[in-house]
Amino acid sequence: MNGAVTLGDYDRVTADFGVSGPLGLHDTLAGRLSVRYDAHDDRRQNDFVGGADADDLESRSATGSLLIRPDDNTKIVLRADYMNRDTSQPYERIDDSLGFNALIFGGSFTPNPGSTTHFRNDTPTSTTFEVRGASATGDFNIGDMTLRSISAYRQNTVTAVKDWYGSDAFILANNDTDSTRQFTQEFNLLGSMGAMDWVLGAFYYSAEGTTFFDLTGGAIGLAGANSLTFAAQQDSESWAGFGQATYHLTDRLNVTGGIRYTRDEKTMRQQILIDHVIDTCGATTNDSWNAITGTVSADYHVTDDAILYGRVSRGYKAGGINAGACADTFDPEYVNAFETGLRGGIFNHQLSGAITVFYYDYKDLQFTTWGNTAATIDNVGGAKIAGLELEYNFRPAFFHGFHVDGSVSYLHSEYNDQMVMDPFLTGPYQIGGNQLVRAPEWRANIGVEYTFALPGESDLTLRAESAYSDHYFNDIFNGKAALQSASREPSYTISNFRVIWQPSGHNYEIQAFVENIEDNQYAYRRFISSSFGGVIGQFSPPRTAGVRISTHFGG
Repeated sequence: MNGAVTLGDYDRVTADFGVSGPLGLHDTLAGRLSVRYDAHDDRRQNDFVGGADADDLESRSATGSLLIRPDDNTKIVLRADYMNRDTSQPYERIDDSLGFNALIFGGSFTPNPGSTTHFRNDTPTSTTFEVRGASATGDFNIGDMTLRSISAYRQNTVTAVKDWYGSDAFILANNDTDSTRQFTQEFNLLGSMGAMDWVLGAFYYSAEGTTFFDLTGGAIGLAGANSLTFAAQQDSESWAGFGQATYHLTDRLNVTGGIRYTRDEKTMRQQILIDHVIDTCGATTNDSWNAITGTVSADYHVTDDAILYGRVSRGYKAGGINAGACADTFDPEYVNAFETGLRGGIFNHQLSGAITVFYYDYKDLQFTTWGNTAATIDNVGGAKIAGLELEYNFRPAFFHGFHVDGSVSYLHSEYNDQMVMDPFLTGPYQIGGNQLVRAPEWRANIGVEYTFALPGESDLTLRAESAYSDHYFNDIFNGKAALQSASREPSYTISNFRVIWQPSGHNYEIQAFVENIEDNQYAYRRFISSSFGGVIGQFSPPRTAGVRISTHFGG
């Protein structure tokens, strides 16, 4: 059994509780139940509507699992989960390049939203997520083989009200409802044959999704309408068959090969309604795609504590149909991936970690563009990514209680030479050599902690953490297209500090923390709003602090 409570500023309350254990005799039945409540008051203030709640949260969730072992050859795991989450993270205007916000609609917004928690929106933003799911996994031993069945069902519903223009003028707002129901079934047959381990499998996916978003505001009024409504229903199916085998050439050298065939089919029925009456689309669109993908890899145990590996693979992401444009499809995305690395430890694992070098070559890379009324996905011809990642852990024997961990990554990404039209239709622009979306060149994080004993046989741990991200771009034009310079996210650093006290026996602990010491507020996302120019975004929390008390007891 375990439990934890976190209290912090902005009236933050987080409570976790879990219980697990046997439910019957002879170890044939066991269960686990976890519940969580997470809430805080508004971290941002909407000055236009009298300090209304913004960026607050209330979330409730529960997960449960049941393990059934009727005999030595059968193992069944049943799982279920539920989550309900209400939040109000606003969309804030970062830039108004054309000035239409003020010139046409007389609106204003708070400049530099990354340095203040105050903003001005005419329509409060709110979003409710409701997610539920269940799954059943069964392992059945059949001689020297194992048959595994994995069945899962998931249902998601999202309802939202959004101010898409991020200012105190009623320019563009929407009511949005999306729901998805999906079922998956996978069968695996696993076995061994001499020095070879193998698996054969089949996979099926079926989903039904509906989306409805209703746009209102001055931007719609200028077109002579009161509302513009997008309604779509999409049915998706996917089938796949695959096989993989690993051959143990020696005690230290393994070679693996796998192949997969996938077929995807999608059907979308769409309406685009003016004033809820005039349908400007009324289309049913069907499309399908298939691909053969696979992987070949090898790993070599250089020592008992270090592994050198290499992998070559080909991946595929299905195409689709855009709900925000009439009968508009986009193509599948393909990637050829090459990766090699070394992971392990030295000096009796006082120093451990991993180094990875990789190269990705994309074809028909999918990307998102924000048009006048909706986001759409399209393809660019190709792109390449090359990178290096280093992870490390250092626990020196000569300095008991001291620990350093972290990682550093370098990424070089660029689109191939190609001309692409921007959302404002001021192009086309050459994007060759531009960085990929949300792909900073450098990222790094480090954690340093020291644990020492206190009188009364208790321990005190001091831990400092810091994470750095280089600048990156939120659009394929890298801010070079007209009116889009604010798509660039500047570099930022986020640091945390924790003090953790554990008494004798370590059955519970008390932790005090400060997160985002620098009070840096970076944009989670930046959107290019082509309707009358500008960029809007959603921002990370400011500095927060609190106390967490946790306990566990039993087996």
